[in-house]
Amino acid sequence: MARLLTLIALMCLINTAVFAQDLEIGAFYGQRFGGTIGTATFGGSEITDLDVSEGDAWGMTVEFTLPNSWRMEFIWDSQDSYLNGNLDGTGKTRLASTTVDNYLFGGNYYFSQDAFRPFLGFHLGATAFDTQGLDSKTRFAYSLGGGAKYALTENVILDARLRWIATYIDGSGAMYCSLPGSCYIASAGDYMNQFNLSLGLNFRF
Repeated sequence: MARLLTLIALMCLINTAVFAQDLEIGAFYGQRFGGTIGTATFGGSEITDLDVSEGDAWGMTVEFTLPNSWRMEFIWDSQDSYLNGNLDGTGKTRLASTTVDNYLFGGNYYFSQDAFRPFLGFHLGATAFDTQGLDSKTRFAYSLGGGAKYALTENVILDARLRWIATYIDGSGAMYCSLPGSCYIASAGDYMNQFNLSLGLNFRF
């Protein structure tokens, strides 16, 4: 449902006349690293090294121009991964499959308006966790990053970037639950930090 609402919102944005003069829509693919949550308990068992696996991530961007060096941007990216942990000291194992979606809105500042355009960006939003057999969770997130774009033509642009995504976990609360009393309770760290390295292809209208 969250993905459907995102696509509907993007279609509304694309059809808004005020943005139609200078709009970039892109798709990207890359790798996401990090994802440490901390330690936890589940049904009385102790779990150490609780984290989300590193792996592939993909998504899309919608960016439009402001009357200066800033461009506003919406980012949606998704990672199909696993929740891992060391259960009672028996070694690291997969606990459940999980999908991590980021929904972020913010801006990029460009240092050049030429064909090669390096930039820095800051975004705010949310991270949604959808884990097999457990409750879905959505948490506040923010992102810092940078990269560069290169215009292959006036309307086709390469987009390479590295982003840091920090998701608020709340070190004193239940992060994943299936039934009352059966929860992974994070007890270390307030943020899950991930890094996303990606390459995309944008189309400018």
